[in-house]
Amino acid sequence: MSVSDTASLVKNAFSQINRLDRPPNKSEHIDEKGKIKMNKVTLIGNMVAAPEVKMTNTGKSVANFRIATNEGYGDKKTVQYHNIVAWNKPAEAVGNNLTKGDRVAIEGRLQHREYEGKDGVKRYITEIIMNSMPEFLSPRKAPVIQLF
Repeated sequence: MSVSDTASLVKNAFSQINRLDRPPNKSEHIDEKGKIKMNKVTLIGNMVAAPEVKMTNTGKSVANFRIATNEGYGDKKTVQYHNIVAWNKPAEAVGNNLTKGDRVAIEGRLQHREYEGKDGVKRYITEIIMNSMPEFLSPRKAPVIQLF
């Protein structure tokens, strides 16, 4: 795959993520008081492992997975890992289509929460709750073009 093909894939992913081709869905961008929601995350990264998909007691699908993002180059390259949670149809799409190493673009909102572990210790976690279908970028090893 050429660099221009990869650039086209990334540009297409951002176009779909930003939903430039359709008006925004009110539930995605505007709260019940008519104010614009400000909690929005967009990531392009690689799957760390295959997603774990489960069904809740109420019959909803939920997928938990992690993606790795990196920046910099050479000795200054850093990697960050992000916990992602998808519900319902996006969870099913993730479970059916993604495996370790796949490159994916996702959009969601940041959520911080706390829970008590089995050992009784309070733990804190930061997750991205995916609110749209993921954009699958292929092939897996295609180079990512720095757009900014």
